[in-house]
Amino acid sequence: MHYLVLVPIGVAVGLVGALIGVGGGFFVVPFLLVFWRGFVPESATAASLGLVLLGALSATAANVRRRRIDYRTGLLLAAGTLPGAWLGREAIGRISSRAFSWSFGALLLGVAAYLVAARLVRERVVRGMIAAVLAAMGALMFFGG
Repeated sequence: MHYLVLVPIGVAVGLVGALIGVGGGFFVVPFLLVFWRGFVPESATAASLGLVLLGALSATAANVRRRRIDYRTGLLLAAGTLPGAWLGREAIGRISSRAFSWSFGALLLGVAAYLVAARLVRERVVRGMIAAVLAAMGALMFFGG
């Protein structure tokens, strides 16, 4: 596959990510692992994190100008995200590609279940528990988004 194919894929990921509020890791990691020969989970998650970083910088600049950022909430979330990212970085090199693929697939199914449950179940405790489990799984998979 030619590297220029990545540009329109990046545009699509950025568009969909902006529409539904994700960084792109949910789209980029599976694409790279399935369609790009030679990508291993460590490389795919690193590429995804680079994409997420650049997208987040762009979105952050726009939101700073619009004064939409809740800095207190962001800092509190970062207090948990940073240790989680470190744990994910440590874990990604220790799991096989097969285990990663199965775990990532389970995470995607979990996100889909959460989206359905959020519509069907209005009780915050249930949604919060599901979100916490998905966040922990995401940290172990070491991808942004």
